[in-house]
Amino acid sequence: MSSASIVLPEGFENLSQYGAWAISRDEDRIAKRLETPFEEVVAFYDAVIDQVYEAMQYLSTRPVNNPSIDDINLVNILKSMAEIANAVEIYHQGPIPDAGDLRGYVSRIDRDLVGSDLNE
Repeated sequence: MSSASIVLPEGFENLSQYGAWAISRDEDRIAKRLETPFEEVVAFYDAVIDQVYEAMQYLSTRPVNNPSIDDINLVNILKSMAEIANAVEIYHQGPIPDAGDLRGYVSRIDRDLVGSDLNE
């Protein structure tokens, strides 16, 4: 479990202890997934999975053009959840044998929400 704590919207404070998973960029999320012991990946998954629907419902009511840092942190937690979901749900392990290096599958359009060109 991470010792980094972040600020999250009301109702999601219990996830703040997973601040190290509030990662904005794809490349960094992949590295975190591959470098974190699988038991910790599963603990993160278990903590977040029951709140995914509520988080998506909450975020659907929030402004897109000028998100708060709380909302950005929640989005980044959910992006990390999406990154690790297959490893936990399907493969039941961290790095997948014979899958190639995941670091080569980084999105070309990935960018930070803060200071990005979202309004273009």
